[in-house]
Amino acid sequence: MLNNVKNSLASRLLRVSLGIYLFIAVALTLGQLALEFQNEKQRLTEEVSGKVELFTPIIAQALWNFDDSQIEVTANSILTTDQIVGVEIYDERGKKVFSGWNDPSGTGSLDSTQKSGIYTYSYPLIEPAGNRPLGQIVVSTRAFVVVERAAYSFKITVVSAVIKTIFLCLIFFFVLKHILVAPLGRLTARVNELNPDVTTKDNADFLEFEDKSAYRDDELGLLIQSFSSMQEAIKEKNDAILSYQHDLEEKVDERTNSIRTLNEQLLVASQAKIDFLANMSHEIRTPMNGVYGIAELLNDTDLTEDQQEYVDIIQSSCQALITVINDILDFSKMEAGNLQLENIPFDLEQLLFDCGSIFALTASEKNLRFSISFDQDTPVIVSGDPTRLRQIVLNLLGNAFKFTKTGAVDIRVFSSPTISTPNRLRFEIADTGIGISTSALPSLFETFSQADSSTSRNYGGTGLGLAISKRLVELMGGEIGVNSEFGLGSTFWFSVVTESAGQSNECDSFYELMKNKSVALCYEDKTLEKITSDAIFPYSELITHVESESLRSSIYATSCLDEKPNVLIVEAHNLTDLDIEQLANKSSVTDYLLVYCHSLERASDLRKLTFPFPHRVLQPPLSGAAIRHGLVSLMGEEQVEIEIAGADLVIDMNVLVAEDNDVNQVVIKGALKKLGIIPDVVNNGREAIDRYAKSEKNYDLILMDCEMPVLDGWNATKKIRDMEKPAPHIDKLVIVGVSAHAIVSEKQKALDLGMDDFLTKPYTRAELKAILVKNNILQ
Repeated sequence: MLNNVKNSLASRLLRVSLGIYLFIAVALTLGQLALEFQNEKQRLTEEVSGKVELFTPIIAQALWNFDDSQIEVTANSILTTDQIVGVEIYDERGKKVFSGWNDPSGTGSLDSTQKSGIYTYSYPLIEPAGNRPLGQIVVSTRAFVVVERAAYSFKITVVSAVIKTIFLCLIFFFVLKHILVAPLGRLTARVNELNPDVTTKDNADFLEFEDKSAYRDDELGLLIQSFSSMQEAIKEKNDAILSYQHDLEEKVDERTNSIRTLNEQLLVASQAKIDFLANMSHEIRTPMNGVYGIAELLNDTDLTEDQQEYVDIIQSSCQALITVINDILDFSKMEAGNLQLENIPFDLEQLLFDCGSIFALTASEKNLRFSISFDQDTPVIVSGDPTRLRQIVLNLLGNAFKFTKTGAVDIRVFSSPTISTPNRLRFEIADTGIGISTSALPSLFETFSQADSSTSRNYGGTGLGLAISKRLVELMGGEIGVNSEFGLGSTFWFSVVTESAGQSNECDSFYELMKNKSVALCYEDKTLEKITSDAIFPYSELITHVESESLRSSIYATSCLDEKPNVLIVEAHNLTDLDIEQLANKSSVTDYLLVYCHSLERASDLRKLTFPFPHRVLQPPLSGAAIRHGLVSLMGEEQVEIEIAGADLVIDMNVLVAEDNDVNQVVIKGALKKLGIIPDVVNNGREAIDRYAKSEKNYDLILMDCEMPVLDGWNATKKIRDMEKPAPHIDKLVIVGVSAHAIVSEKQKALDLGMDDFLTKPYTRAELKAILVKNNILQ
């Protein structure tokens, strides 16, 4: 509080006012002292002049008469005056006639230091009988005489000024304290009482001024009156704020409870939606597995052209329906934040080739050029989530082929590093389809969005594929976009962050295979020729380009190639059927032949031909991986692939199938039979346990449906593991879970409960075979 008083406005006013007064008082006192000093000095001058003027005629008469004794007597008379300390007389030629000093040391003269504190006065000596000057008399006085005389006045002045200042300060202090400081202090105390920590309390009181300060008619009185009015207004406002705050707290609590309840309801609803979609997916996939499996079994029978077309339609329709189900399920998992990414090493080039192979038939039917190219120095073995990357690529490829009738679809991959993400890869899927209008581009990646209302009518689709792809790309740390012009095609691009995971082990062996081998390329399409050349060039520099006419001349023996190449790689478009037939009988053209066909039908026809030299036929898509694999297959050691036809070849494996659905039992028995396996089939988990425990033969493999009545596959697996017996043909019993629940958690659950692998319905025979090969059931 004391500190607040010292810093108050009244205290500052008192200090400023007194400071100014002291400055003025000191300045006036010094001025008065200077004036007093000048007055004393003037009075001394007048006294000395009066004294000297009495003796000037006598000294002049003595100087005229050359009476030195008279001069000395008169000069000594002048020295007897208290104020005068020295007399010097000079003649008209400036010669000193007399010099006398009142010197305490008795030397009769003063040194330069003593003369510094002396005033001198000069008076002329005039001839008595005329006006001719005879010389001058110089009289000296001490300056201290003036100071001594002014000292008394100085003391009186200073004492008077001090006394006046003290009394003025006291008066000013008491007046200010009573008139200004005290009221301002009380006003300050009241202002401090307006502190929010005080006024927001329920017991806060606003005190009134108890003196007459509030009734003064000066500025301070008006200030206090204004403050009192403001205090009352603040009191009313505070009361209103307290009341509003209380009501607001009640409303906030009420809203918080409502939001909490709503949030809980939304969580329950979201979980119910996820459970519903998962159950619907399961219920749809189970019969879909039967439809797709039976269609696949039908496809292996002798069918008419119409029947073959109907089976193809059934299979493609099943694939389309499964795609829709997967999109909806994935979208639901993304909405709930339950989608997790893997980070495992995989072969990126092989993954893209596998994705492209799915669309080989479409590319063949539409006669589209379909290729996959990698820029140099682009890593092929990378770490990431291959499943989700495959999903993105398949979505974008599906769009490209859906909207492209003629021309080409190309996949390009290259490194696109930035400062923050040096391991970023960029993928481009370009097509020559219908393109996208500028107005449709902003909403293209939104949920359930398509370019226009006619798109779904003409081409189908839910509009979820691009939205899901966008979210997956963002989860992988990248971005996605499209460059398109209506009627001129589109280029969808996306980038993801990956890490290089080393180099493929096939590189060294392929280098040894191609070392010193000459390769001739005969392509009509320069893009495909460059992909082929780039795939081979790092391993063999002996690459030449052959024109179609030159090759045709060599085939018909009208001329020969300049040098017979070890390997001839030719695009089937360059050769007619007659050219191919002639080439089949011509052993002088090349040692090895690799043919790329845009059409699957023509590729099938070429595989049936017999050539006098090893040959392989490639089908779309054309990629560096396809070229290298074809050359390895063509030039490597011969491997005989045993085709399993019907039940002619039976594999010696004991297999048990637990499946409750009758149709799916037929499907899995038929699929296994095509793979050479005759299984035992039971209807539920309880029967599976009984069969495994009581059967005379031990089983190598159990395909266990996870959702079955009586006892499900999860519990059946645990009980079988508890009683597990040695497998007769492999290292240990393999249990593969089979379920229509297509979520990652189901696979993890299967592994946690003792299953060795997991197969999702509906599955193809190729997927079933891949699972069996992976677990050493098939070779």
